[in-house]
Amino acid sequence: MTYDTYIVKSGDSLSKIARLHGTEARTIAELNGINNPDVIRVGQKIRIPIADDPKANLQYSKDDASPASITAPSNQSHNNSHEEKKSSDSEVFFQFFDVLSLPIEGLKVIIEAGGNLFTSVTGNDGSIPSVEVPSKLPRVSVKVEKATGGTKEVANFNAEPGSQHVLLTSPKLSLDSVQRPHEGPKPALKIPSKPSPAPAIISAKTDRIPRAGSNAKTDRLPAASEPPQRKQSEALAPGTIKETRSPAGNPVLQVALECPNPENLRLDRNFKYRDIIIAAGKRSGFIPQAIAAVMNAEAATITEVTERAILGKDKKPIIDQKTGKPKTRKIRKNYGEWDTRSASPASSARGMTQFLDGSWIDNATTEGTRLNEKAKKNGWLTTKAIKDKKGNESEIPAFLLEDEKLVTAAKGGTLARTLSRKPYLTGCATASDANLQALLDMRFDAESAIDAAVDYGLINLQGLKDAGYDLSELNDGERAKIIYLCHHLGLADAKRFIQKTISESSAKKLLITQVGAASAKEYADNADGTYVQGHRAWLNGFENKRIILTKFMCDPSKVPEVRELTVITDSIKV
Repeated sequence: MTYDTYIVKSGDSLSKIARLHGTEARTIAELNGINNPDVIRVGQKIRIPIADDPKANLQYSKDDASPASITAPSNQSHNNSHEEKKSSDSEVFFQFFDVLSLPIEGLKVIIEAGGNLFTSVTGNDGSIPSVEVPSKLPRVSVKVEKATGGTKEVANFNAEPGSQHVLLTSPKLSLDSVQRPHEGPKPALKIPSKPSPAPAIISAKTDRIPRAGSNAKTDRLPAASEPPQRKQSEALAPGTIKETRSPAGNPVLQVALECPNPENLRLDRNFKYRDIIIAAGKRSGFIPQAIAAVMNAEAATITEVTERAILGKDKKPIIDQKTGKPKTRKIRKNYGEWDTRSASPASSARGMTQFLDGSWIDNATTEGTRLNEKAKKNGWLTTKAIKDKKGNESEIPAFLLEDEKLVTAAKGGTLARTLSRKPYLTGCATASDANLQALLDMRFDAESAIDAAVDYGLINLQGLKDAGYDLSELNDGERAKIIYLCHHLGLADAKRFIQKTISESSAKKLLITQVGAASAKEYADNADGTYVQGHRAWLNGFENKRIILTKFMCDPSKVPEVRELTVITDSIKV
């Protein structure tokens, strides 16, 4: 497709721009990956299809479940050699899981992408064959066949360039069970004239009762997390399936689910950190969903990497002429589980919340933090008695080395700064002393990492308040975005971001560090041509995608409205 570039002006709408260029708003939205056609910004550069291009008006039919008939001419020559996809095209890998995060096998899936329909059935790992999506038609619709008949759309999104792993989780559950005989007390002598059959309870309810003695597969129904007879003391971990009986003796299949729960907190594969997050929320006054959202922005997630053979048009592996072996490509699958062992290759940032060596030591030496309490409990942080010139004795903070020598702050500095330099730190995440190394390695402990991030956030919020910023009107979701802003940039640069005083050279360096030189230039070009605006656009987009309270709620209807980062910072600017 050939296209022109248009820069959005004040008063423009997508419909207005489309009319001016003889095309459709939907076509422009699809071409530029615009999810919400009602939201465009002044200065935004968008691609406009040239009217005489035979593909300019290709679009999806809004009134039909299938795409409009599309036969697009190809300008690529075809031969028997393997041709790599253009970097802007996508290859999407899908996996389908149930509410217990277990793969759904045998689910019929219909994918609508690139003007084509793909129908597949999930395998034992919940996956289907990958789908290639051309950049000119990035919209992807995912439908599944319902157990009761018909289909239902479960996802609709724009594919990202390159390989993309999409994990779709159903809020429902399907289980196999065997009907068991009633083993309760004998019925009363008085029998009703029309006795009701004893129910077979599966996950507290089902829409059908199998015949006695038969195998039964429940429909894919919402499963209750707590059957009525389950006692609080018998709480089961999510994913646990237990055969038991009601007080009346009726057979019951207990299925422990994460939702609903009193905190309305949903963590899925990060459920193991639930108690830590709830405790941190109570201690800090934050709702746990806000803390989980900050963790989601801070933490790297565990990625599984596998090799897959590249197939030719004949569906056979393509052989590398040099090695004689099949050509392969790496497939990366990510399930969203936070990586406690994360380590940055470019800095000393380590652990789930990516603290640098210096900032971690500073957090540990700050009175009142949880990390400070743990360091004292381990005997690493203590005090040393000193005397001034007049002979007056006082206690100053000190760090106990393995050889039992005490380190105190160098003249004119702090204890944290002293410990963050040679000879105590000898490299990234590497200390010359075993006690200091043990302190640094606490970044890999989930509880310590989460607590430190929360404490650091509270310290930075107080720092903003002390500088005259009024945060009283921000809800927890908005404060979570400010916490991440301060952790990501540091308090000083966070203030400059809020005040819009970050220099062009600083913004360029910050953006290149995050996304690389080529992408940084693209962000700048798509803004107003400056790295300052490009950096603001990137960080605003990153936080808006990662800090989402509803992602961590069983019932998302209870979420407070959380504004975009740049709207929040504009509202508190002084």
